[in-house]
Amino acid sequence: EKSERSPVVFLHGFPDSPLMYKDYYSVKEQQQPWLKDRNIFTIAFPNRHTHKVSPPSLLELASGVTYKEVAEIFFQLILSSPSKKIIIIAHDF
Repeated sequence: EKSERSPVVFLHGFPDSPLMYKDYYSVKEQQQPWLKDRNIFTIAFPNRHTHKVSPPSLLELASGVTYKEVAEIFFQLILSSPSKKIIIIAHDF
């Protein structure tokens, strides 16, 4: 759906999954004033959704692979946001 409001991005760190936020993108919760008419995205890093073979190694983590992934996703969401802003709610990151 097309919305003019900034999207909400729920970000969760290792080892949980985007499903942690399932209550926030339920139909009932989406009718709450703070989420109404907003696009909602849920992301968890690092995980098997973004690393199909396995989570990144310690060397990859030290080199900033997670930072690069998060920055790219945020960049793409900001570009597509009608306000050119996003609202980030983060946990364990």
